[in-house]
Amino acid sequence: DFFELGGHSLLAIRLVTRIEAELGRTVPVAALFQDGTVEHLARLLDDQEGSQVSAEPIPARPAEGPLPLSLDQEGLWFLDRLTPGDARYNMGVALRAEGILNREALERSLVEVVRRHESLRTAFVMEDGEPVQRVQAVPDSLLEVDHAEDPDNPQQVQGWVTAQLRRTFDLEAGHLLRARLLRLGERSHVLALTMHHIVSDGWSVGLLYREVGALYEAFANDRRSPLAPLPVQYADYACWQRSRLQGEALEGELGYWREQLAGAPVLQLPTDHARPAVQRFRGAAVRATLPAGLRERLARFARERRMTSYMVMLAAFGVLLHRHSGQDDIVVGSPVAGRARPEAEGLIGMFVNTVVMRLDLDSDPGFGAFLERVSATALEAFEHQSVPFERVVRALAPARDLSRNPVFQVNFTYQEAAAEEPRLGPLGVTTLHRDVGVTHFDLDVYALGQPDGGMLVGFVYDTDLFEEATVERLLGHYVQLLESVVASPDTPVSRLKMQAESERR
Repeated sequence: DFFELGGHSLLAIRLVTRIEAELGRTVPVAALFQDGTVEHLARLLDDQEGSQVSAEPIPARPAEGPLPLSLDQEGLWFLDRLTPGDARYNMGVALRAEGILNREALERSLVEVVRRHESLRTAFVMEDGEPVQRVQAVPDSLLEVDHAEDPDNPQQVQGWVTAQLRRTFDLEAGHLLRARLLRLGERSHVLALTMHHIVSDGWSVGLLYREVGALYEAFANDRRSPLAPLPVQYADYACWQRSRLQGEALEGELGYWREQLAGAPVLQLPTDHARPAVQRFRGAAVRATLPAGLRERLARFARERRMTSYMVMLAAFGVLLHRHSGQDDIVVGSPVAGRARPEAEGLIGMFVNTVVMRLDLDSDPGFGAFLERVSATALEAFEHQSVPFERVVRALAPARDLSRNPVFQVNFTYQEAAAEEPRLGPLGVTTLHRDVGVTHFDLDVYALGQPDGGMLVGFVYDTDLFEEATVERLLGHYVQLLESVVASPDTPVSRLKMQAESERR
């Protein structure tokens, strides 16, 4: 069974896309949740002799003419035009490397990654009144080097890291990967890597780690690149996406979202402070680690009901919001990777999209019954994830409100496995954490699987709205709810235990 083998929502989407590409047959994602065995899928395909689809790969872009932005990039481009020089869409990481660093190998590795991925050397310019992509030449060098004035001063090092990761990009100038090295000593360095979100996403950060690590290992030992050529480039994908998602196809997808989100309410969580008239995106975070035992119980609970851990944790989050807001109709945003196509799996680029989950808690259902509703909602959302969220917002045309995010105000991200740790040959590499500093939502909640089998849960919150103690209490309630839903799934959502005994007293 697919789920017994560790399948989850993202893999399910990739599986049905691969079946389409290899066999020319469509399989609804929901079919996997009904019976995810090979035998069942084989029967389903045999029964669908007439349901053939085009399985052609993403073609190369036209040799002539301007290169359009992808639909996903278009929204970020408009936001950059509204607030140029805004660092909110920087995707940065700082790595501390201990040992003898081969700077030449690192430089060659970074240049090779930029050569491989045209997206990292793309400028976004206006031509005939429209934004277009313009691919630039491969740079001769990329790595800038600074020397620390006081290497033993952690505040100074952290200040350098923060300054690098918040340096803004000029989209018209292009070259949207920035690399800067801080030399602390002969055997100690800090590497700051920053990409703009218009050419990157969370998946891309993992690809950057893997490719730089593999290339560094090869070049430091006088070997050739071990990386296979890329089948397509991001601009090829952008042209293909636009050719597929237009006219009736686009209108059909937008029609689903108009119907699904008609009359959706604004979430009214109690806050510690009055909402500012204009959102300022100031954020901080509180975190907790779920023990491996609880995570395994949640996974087993999900498998027994032919669902995923994501669905269980999203449903529990919906209960948390319901209990704190008193609302039965809860709207939550949730990102999807957007890389169902095999050609996209190895590309650095902007593929991630956001789908909207409208959670129905009417009539105080038992948690198990509510989970069935959440599963149905999620599966429908996955089937209609191809339209970028910005296009959905435009289609809904909500009343303009600068004080909050449009359509939804809380976001939920689930990642089954932790991102790979970066490696640079024999060097000891660690990721330097920094304060979040920024949030786009009232609450931005994430659950990330950990190598030890546990799960890290973080609540990033708008500091203009909430005090830290309030969000810590929310996080505590969420963890307690996860315990409760596994222990008593038939309990009505209004009576699920949410508070620790000390708080109840």
